[in-house]
Amino acid sequence: MLVASAKPRQATDFRMAQTPHTLQPKCLIFDLETVPQADGGRQQIIKIGALRPDTGETLELNTGAGLDAALGLLDAMCAGASFVLGHNVLAHDLPVLGKLAPDSALFQLPVIDTLRLSPLVFPQNPYHRLIKDYKLIRDSLNSPLSDCRSTLTLFADQQNAFDRLFEAIPEELLCYQALIAPRTGAGLGNFLFALTRRAPLSLEDVASRLPRLLAESEPGLERELKVCRTRLKGLIEDDLRRPELNWPIAYVLAWLRVSGGNSVLAPWVRYQFPAVGTLIAELRDLPCDDPGCTYCRTTHDPRRELKRYFGFDDFRYEAQGGSMQHDIVLAGMRSEPVLAVLATGGGKSIGYQLPALNRYHRNGSLTVIISPLQSLMKDQVDGLLARNVQCAAALNGLLTMPERADVLEKIQLGDVGMLLVSPEQFRNKAFRKAIANRQIGGWIFDEAHCLSKWGNDFRPDYLYAARFIREFTGEGELAPIGCFTATAKQDVLDDIRKHFLDELGVRFKSFIGTPERPNLHFEVFPVAAGEKFARTHDLLHDELGGREGGAVVFVASRKKAEELADFLLGQNWTCRHFHAGLQPHEKKDIQDAFIRGDLRVIVATNAFGMGVDKPDVRLVVHADIPGSLENYLQEAGRAGRDQGEAHCVLLYDPQDIETQFGLSERSRLSYKDIQQILKKLRFEAVKRKGGQVVITAGEILQDEAVETSFEADDRDAETKVVTAIAWLERGQFLRREENHTKVFPAKLCLTEEEAAKRLDNARLPHRRLEEFRAILRYLYSADADERINTDQLMLLTGQTNEEVSAALRQLEALGLLENDSQLTLYLRHGIAGASSERLQRGLALEAALFKVLRELAPDADDGSWQDVSLSPLTAVLRERCGQGELLPLHVSRLLHSLALDRDGDSQQRSSFELRQVSRDHLKLRIRGGYSWSQVEGLGDKRRRIAAAVLPFLFGKLPPGQRGKDLLVQTTFGELQHLLAADLELSTTIKPEQRLKALEHVLLYLHHQEVLTLNHGMTVMRRAMTIDINPDKQGQRYVKDDFQRLDEHYRERRIQVHVMREYAEIALREMADALRLVMHYFTRSKDDFLRHYFPGKEEILQLATSEGSWKAIIDALNATQKAIVTDHRDQNRLVLAGPGSGKTRVVVHRIAYLLRVRRVPAAAIIALTFNRHAANEIRKRLFALVGNDAIGITVLTYHAMAMRLTGTSFDRRDKVEEGELDAVLDRAAELLEGRASVEGEDDLRERLLQGYRYILVDEYQDIDDRQYRLVSALAGRHDDHDGDLCILAVGDDDQNIYQWRGGSNRHIARFCEEYDAQISYLVENYRSSQAIIGVANHLIGQNASRLKAHHPIRIDPARAAGPVGGKWEALDPERRGSVLRLRIAAADRNCGNLQAQAVIAEFDRLRAREVRDDWQGVAVLARSHRYLWPVQALCEREGIPYFLTADKQNGLPLTRQRPFVRLVAHLRALSSPSLSAAAVAQHASQLTADPVWRDFFASALEQLGSEYGDCLLAPGTVVDWLYDYAREIRQQPRPGLFLGTVHSAKGLEFRHVAVLDGSWEASAEQMEEARRLYYVGMTRAEETLTLCDFEPGNAFVATLGVSTQSRRFVGDHDPALDVQYQLMTLGDVDIGFAGRQRPGASVHKAISRLEPGDPLELRADGDRYALVDLRGNMVGRTAKAFKLALEPESCEVAGIVARYKEETEPAYMDAVKCEQWEVVVPRLRGRQKA
Repeated sequence: MLVASAKPRQATDFRMAQTPHTLQPKCLIFDLETVPQADGGRQQIIKIGALRPDTGETLELNTGAGLDAALGLLDAMCAGASFVLGHNVLAHDLPVLGKLAPDSALFQLPVIDTLRLSPLVFPQNPYHRLIKDYKLIRDSLNSPLSDCRSTLTLFADQQNAFDRLFEAIPEELLCYQALIAPRTGAGLGNFLFALTRRAPLSLEDVASRLPRLLAESEPGLERELKVCRTRLKGLIEDDLRRPELNWPIAYVLAWLRVSGGNSVLAPWVRYQFPAVGTLIAELRDLPCDDPGCTYCRTTHDPRRELKRYFGFDDFRYEAQGGSMQHDIVLAGMRSEPVLAVLATGGGKSIGYQLPALNRYHRNGSLTVIISPLQSLMKDQVDGLLARNVQCAAALNGLLTMPERADVLEKIQLGDVGMLLVSPEQFRNKAFRKAIANRQIGGWIFDEAHCLSKWGNDFRPDYLYAARFIREFTGEGELAPIGCFTATAKQDVLDDIRKHFLDELGVRFKSFIGTPERPNLHFEVFPVAAGEKFARTHDLLHDELGGREGGAVVFVASRKKAEELADFLLGQNWTCRHFHAGLQPHEKKDIQDAFIRGDLRVIVATNAFGMGVDKPDVRLVVHADIPGSLENYLQEAGRAGRDQGEAHCVLLYDPQDIETQFGLSERSRLSYKDIQQILKKLRFEAVKRKGGQVVITAGEILQDEAVETSFEADDRDAETKVVTAIAWLERGQFLRREENHTKVFPAKLCLTEEEAAKRLDNARLPHRRLEEFRAILRYLYSADADERINTDQLMLLTGQTNEEVSAALRQLEALGLLENDSQLTLYLRHGIAGASSERLQRGLALEAALFKVLRELAPDADDGSWQDVSLSPLTAVLRERCGQGELLPLHVSRLLHSLALDRDGDSQQRSSFELRQVSRDHLKLRIRGGYSWSQVEGLGDKRRRIAAAVLPFLFGKLPPGQRGKDLLVQTTFGELQHLLAADLELSTTIKPEQRLKALEHVLLYLHHQEVLTLNHGMTVMRRAMTIDINPDKQGQRYVKDDFQRLDEHYRERRIQVHVMREYAEIALREMADALRLVMHYFTRSKDDFLRHYFPGKEEILQLATSEGSWKAIIDALNATQKAIVTDHRDQNRLVLAGPGSGKTRVVVHRIAYLLRVRRVPAAAIIALTFNRHAANEIRKRLFALVGNDAIGITVLTYHAMAMRLTGTSFDRRDKVEEGELDAVLDRAAELLEGRASVEGEDDLRERLLQGYRYILVDEYQDIDDRQYRLVSALAGRHDDHDGDLCILAVGDDDQNIYQWRGGSNRHIARFCEEYDAQISYLVENYRSSQAIIGVANHLIGQNASRLKAHHPIRIDPARAAGPVGGKWEALDPERRGSVLRLRIAAADRNCGNLQAQAVIAEFDRLRAREVRDDWQGVAVLARSHRYLWPVQALCEREGIPYFLTADKQNGLPLTRQRPFVRLVAHLRALSSPSLSAAAVAQHASQLTADPVWRDFFASALEQLGSEYGDCLLAPGTVVDWLYDYAREIRQQPRPGLFLGTVHSAKGLEFRHVAVLDGSWEASAEQMEEARRLYYVGMTRAEETLTLCDFEPGNAFVATLGVSTQSRRFVGDHDPALDVQYQLMTLGDVDIGFAGRQRPGASVHKAISRLEPGDPLELRADGDRYALVDLRGNMVGRTAKAFKLALEPESCEVAGIVARYKEETEPAYMDAVKCEQWEVVVPRLRGRQKA
């Protein structure tokens, strides 16, 4: 229908079609496609599109060389047109055309620009459905004719909107007409006349109507106008008369009509008409002084705004009567930069939320709030939504993808006035794009202490925010900056002020409060670690029992959060754990439930600390001490936010401080780390010829040339790299730009309308449909000249690459997208170890692995955790696969690759999960109810695809090409076609699964080193974009550059020390502790430290507590301290005399590394000569540093070699020396690179990955093989300055293993070859001066001693005491001197008198010291035969004793009944896992033998020290016990120690007697024999007795007057000629009971026997039968056994187990039992004549 008008012809020029037959406007619509010329000159027209709606004539041409002809056609279409219509033609198309064709007929016609009309027509939403920014959204890509049609549609919508406006508010349209078309005529004049049917108003009429149009229409607002009355008066009187302001005033009027929030003034309006922004600011933002202006009196009044948005009548007031909260809000509303400190719970958030809301409703601006934690963002948004404030939103990981897309869209549309983001978002492209169209009203830094290196939670990305703000603002006016925190010291505030002054020229108005919260009551209770759970329950009961409210319990680790939450659930509390490891939706659900009150208790890590504003939290418990007072108050501040009474309790265990030091230092970077990262980045920039470096943290760290103090797979590795780059940026070495994230390209197949129809027909679930729409909406809105890929999609959605890729694949399956990507990779072909060979070897290994895993964990189907021990698993696989070079690292790598197999029909992560327990042990569990068969089956597709893909790739190589790294190029499209063409694969792998399947297979082949993927692969890369500063090229990052970061680390240590001081003071007096808190935040740092830590500057620099530091160093002398605290990481050899604290140095050095240097426990190896020494190191270490020692590697040389090579001796009780030597050789060869392992060019680095420090005890005793292993471990390379650092401790005077290869030359070689510094420990803390003097006199006779000029001396504390020590007074006869006890020469052959003399002397000494026990007393001999008379005397006199076994004798511990019973018991347990403490409890219940109880207690204490409280499967415990017992060999018993000098190495005793006999030596062996005698002497602490067969042995005779001599007089005692013969397993018939059926009586008879029970040795032909007291034959001797004694008695020495599988094949048929026991006797008798 046409509207009647005075000028119908003009009217029909503008009436739009309602039906196909209605007249169309008589206009020419045109659009130009242009590109900038290469020289940066004028735009080049590449396409022209035109449309005549009234005639239907169209034009669309590619101009090319025929531009003039095309322009001629365009001119021809102007004929008969009344005006030109276009979108943005005034600013773009017409200026371009004017330069090329200034005489064009278009310039003779009036112009209507739909872009100029849009802000008037659509003021609340300038983004009409056809407009994106200032551009049209195209129906067809790169089609200017399509754009013309869109312009026509838009013009019709605008006309209809104006019609509706005129119907509703005619005066508004009349004002627009008067302002933008004051005269009728062609173009806008006639267009608006056709709408209003009136002549334009005069300016006087406009002036009279403006106050009515700007009258406040919102009933709840107590104001007359929407603007300042004073400024409106000025606009009417002055601005309205200025023609250049007519369009701006029209835009202002349109915007003000819908003002009050979600009205976004288009950026192009502000750019092309800057007066618009100025007028709005003057009308809305600047308060006047007129008391009659109701707008200014209300809008700029903080109290009225507080009531409006939050419902509060007034602000909070301080005790002094003022309200800092009010003043902060007022400053914010006036756009002043604010620095504010308000106590947690003190209303800090209102300080920036209220000004943000005020600004948003005044001018539509967006306030960006930078917040550090997701929980804090969610808390604030939810709190505002609860108050019906709908304009707040957050961008973080808690959002689902549709939620994130919705937020981004709302930002652009103006629906968001407060946006909470993490600082990392500033490098997010989607975020940048979203805020680019908004006026920024303010930049707020919540938790602003994160900006300062002195802050407790310094975040480098916070610093980047200032640079972003500067670049974002450009030449425009800087939006006000606000910094808010509850916990900032004076130095933090100074740092913040300086940062913003330097970066942005901002000077803050400061509002500094105190941390006091009168309604919170603080308490500190001392607790032990094991009491915390129960104490927490009691506190909850006391505070929450019978009253409303909730509680938050803070702990230091994720694991503890889960364990404590489980405990509280068991106590019937509604409770959940909360930590950063939860999925976003889980976090959201927990927070919501807690706020609602469905959960009463949350156990959280500090991921919860800054968020969750639940008003009625009545209790906050810190079950672990936080790392700073700032964190403590921040977290405690969750309590009592409703101003009600609440309690904040700290459960204080001093050990927790060490945990906090460890957590603090874990994130520490060294300046060498930063050097290495800079070096890598510069190298990459050179490769790119100075271009931008796009790289991920993993790509930096996985370069072998990059040697950092942390590994690429560390949990915080990426954070460390990002931090390093942030500090390099601060030092101007580089600039980090936008993040660059790449997944898969995505090519649109259909128009947006067609895609929408197809989606609607797909019948997708609602959520999936919304996800697809969001992705497609983003892709379709991209410019035609943009590269359409999923970089922006991942940034938009916040999804993982897997999730985005899955959505794209499904969109591809719907025919909406096409996926393809370039791919380059490297193959090995035609050489040894070719890719095809590697694949076959890998598949064979995989099959064997699954078979073994089934055997090891047959019950894994139930989803419980299973133990995987890599070393024995590797040994089994090596044997089954015949892959002799297989190593544990290969098996581990394969396991992790297989864990990626999954069901293509599901979105589950994987079929089984791996968790690292230690370097050698993994935990494995099967997910989702799979079985082993199903898990293995999930790999079938991968294996089949690999079998198809690899030949295809080989086919791309040129014929005949061979080599190691052969480049192959392909695409995913090609590979997908390959799968589609394969008959089997095409049916088993669905089309939508093929791309993901190919990704998985290629990654598997890459991980197994079958091929090497290059960067062309379209797998997601979370990359940084970095520009290297060329001005600093060649300039190194040095310690001076590191200074500022190091200051931050030092400050964090101080914060932990302060937290400890608070707790310690609070235990004494809480008021004093609260005074410390006040001083901490109000005094200067120096003043505070002087007051609370006087004279403790050195302590404050340590990453450990004062008590821990003193425990480490106070017991050390000056030399020991220098060694222990050496920070230079140089190789060092410590030559240490006996009793000088060698083991102490090793233990305290490890403790120093753990506690002070905070070196990870897994980075330290201690090598010992035997398992006893390893046990001693662990025991002392645990006493010194507690659980910090868990994870330390303390091994013997052989155990270390077995670990490196993956060797396992299963559960054998004995291993031959030759086998052990072979393992040592193999380990050394692997480390030296002499043993080739295919595909392991960096084998040494992989084997020793993570190790940084090696400490070697008893270094003088190593042989050639052990030296070779140590040298290989410590090996340094010319280009590696970060290899292992070694500390070797030894004593050349105690080298007593020369007979098996031990040699002092290894000490000299080590010093020469590894540039080792030498230190000397010569202060003896063990022996008296008398003993030291005699020992020095003896060893001084040896030549070529390394300590010849460093004689052993007594420690200074005892130097002034008696030479004989306390025995100088206790024993008037000897006075503590060394006794030379001379024995008649006739006794030399038997030692009968010698035994009597020694025991008599010991009896005399024991009587003097009034002791009944024999502990700490030792008789040492060169050979066992001289100990036999002493043993006989002990047996006769009832003296408890322990006789060390000969190497050939002794029963294997692993076969003895108590051990076997424990093993059987563990295997029979139904529990899938148990702790070391639980195993110890089981062991104590299975045996009453105190010796075995002690053995198990010691063993399981060691197990606990290795694995901590980790739960282990019974099978893992059994394997560990076998290894332990095999190395221990013999369990000591209490009493008199009888042993060889060799067996006493490393031990010490109060009283020592060294027996004579067998000390004779040749001239060549004399020095070694003297060293052995010296070792025996130096075992003594208080007294030393040296026996001497007359006329004297070679050593004692040389001691002269330095000893007291006494001759023993006595008679030969025949009773001492008795000998005790412990029979070996070779002496008995080990198959005797096994050849009888299981029910035979012999088995029951043996089961009744215990060690010590009497037996009869009865002749039985050529053997002897073993008969018990009941007459049962329980065993017999072997055929080869020869009785050497005339037996007087026989008893059970031990009962050992035997297994059928060990029987030799020739005797297997005779065996009738799977397992049986063997009785091993001990004989008493005399030598046969």
